[in-house]
Amino acid sequence: MPSVTGTVQHSDLFVPPEAPVFRPTSEEFEHPLRYIASIRPTAEAYGICKVIPPAGWKPPYVIDRATFRFKTRIQSVHELQDRPDTQEAADLFQEEFEAFLQSTGRPVKKAPVFGGTPIDLSRLYKAVLRRGGYELVTQNKSWRDVGRILQVGSWKSAATLLVVLVPQVPIVGPAVGRQE
Repeated sequence: MPSVTGTVQHSDLFVPPEAPVFRPTSEEFEHPLRYIASIRPTAEAYGICKVIPPAGWKPPYVIDRATFRFKTRIQSVHELQDRPDTQEAADLFQEEFEAFLQSTGRPVKKAPVFGGTPIDLSRLYKAVLRRGGYELVTQNKSWRDVGRILQVGSWKSAATLLVVLVPQVPIVGPAVGRQE
């Protein structure tokens, strides 16, 4: 039971047994994987153990420096948060959005379509929110950027569509859309 200071009384606290610590000799640790297999029955009962190798033991370096290549990729840090949404997250957003529409007495309609492409309202919401909300996106004339992120039509025509569409879609949230 926690006290006022945040300490815990030991009578109410389950204290797990300490994990075993193994200190093999140089001979026992000559083959580390064989040694680990030999202590497994004892260590497995605890779920964890600590193995302290003998003094002077150094793991063998097994990477061939002549042939090893580390594959890198260019990653723009500012785009890390703009990862594609999972279908599960988009479905959850759609469910919550439809529940919101029903709670306000508005009819649930199909997602708007532009240039034959349905507009992902979850991505639209996040793109507008990241730019400070509807008013800031409109004030900063950032609808072209939002259209680029949504990958709908040409950016210029998408910007025109989004300026018209967003006020009609009740996007509600902190600093987003026109709340009624």
